[in-house]
Amino acid sequence: TVLSTREYSPEQLAAFERARLEALGAAPADDTPEPPARSVRGWMGSGLVCAVLGGLGLVLIAGLDLEKELLVLAGFFVGFGLLQIAVGMMQRRGLTNAVTEILNDVYRMPQTMGDLAVVQFFSWFALFA
Repeated sequence: TVLSTREYSPEQLAAFERARLEALGAAPADDTPEPPARSVRGWMGSGLVCAVLGGLGLVLIAGLDLEKELLVLAGFFVGFGLLQIAVGMMQRRGLTNAVTEILNDVYRMPQTMGDLAVVQFFSWFALFA
């Protein structure tokens, strides 16, 4: 099939898509970027809270000699908090990349999907910790 299949340029593919949409009577997709899910202050605030709580958790787990598996959970909170702070800094500079898109999508999820994501996280945590 490699020898018998023809490759099309991006321009040709775009023309095919336009023709397909016209035939269906559909409007072309809107490629304008969505506004951020949160403000810079929101990213920074929640990021700081997550990072501090995770750090406090790390100290308490080590200080009280709790189960070492809990270090993974506390480390996750620290990492998630730092990631939110990084997204806030990138948003302030007007930068977008995969990380900013993914975290914005996480915060745009419907409430039920967000609840299921938390359940999924703790299910996998319980399985592997």
